[in-house]
Amino acid sequence: MDDQTYNMERIKEIVNMICFFEDRYGGNFEEVVKIKGDPYLSEDWKWSREGKEWRGHLKEIGDL
Repeated sequence: MDDQTYNMERIKEIVNMICFFEDRYGGNFEEVVKIKGDPYLSEDWKWSREGKEWRGHLKEIGDL
């Protein structure tokens, strides 16, 4: 697989994960944070883990 194909597949996978979290939580990251709070400060282990992962995917897309 060449670099361009690899990068396109990587971007698709990141976008799929962002869409997964938006569907799961019923909104975009900023909307969900307003309701559930900062995942780094949450005592809800599921939101803490998934919120951090979601934020990481958003940052990764922003860095491309």
